Amino acid sequence: MAGLKNAKLITMDAPGVFVVCITIAFGVMLGAIAIPLGNGLAFSLGNGGGAIIAGIVISAIGKIGKINFQAPKTTLVPMRDFGISLFLLANGAAAGPKFVSTLSQYGITLFLVGVLMSAVAILAAFVVSRYLFKMPLFASLGATTGAMTSAPALNALMLVSGNDKVAAFYAACQPIATVGLVILPRIMVALLH
Repeated sequence: MAGLKNAKLITMDAPGVFVVCITIAFGVMLGAIAIPLGNGLAFSLGNGGGAIIAGIVISAIGKIGKINFQAPKTTLVPMRDFGISLFLLANGAAAGPKFVSTLSQYGITLFLVGVLMSAVAILAAFVVSRYLFKMPLFASLGATTGAMTSAPALNALMLVSGNDKVAAFYAACQPIATVGLVILPRIMVALLH
């Protein structure tokens, strides 16, 4: 019976580009919503947070009326890989002009502090998810990459695991982590300034 219902769905375009474009537009609109927090501070998901929420919502709904809103994996995987490449390229290009001067000013200490802070947070998140909450290995790793809000780490994890299911654990944690990354620095500045 479910197969007959799915057979009646209208697919706007076989590659799913229409669905991807609608999802991106929905994500941009969600990300643009600013919630005032007081004292001139506001919270928004931004394009990244809006995009992941939009992707979760639209893929979970799957269809609206008789219109199919599922994009095929053959479209999503290359777009994901291309998007991650663009993300890394943009970050590298933005950091490049100041990278050498910052490194010469702070030396290797800045690099080591960054490695130490990241390693402690990542290991703590993994240990809590794996051993306290008894999550399976790749679920713990997916949740940890979501807590890091690291799309490149998710991409590497999916390649190593050979399993796209880790993306669901990433997607469950990433929006919450994004909210924390937006709100916590503002709270710290307000408290320490």
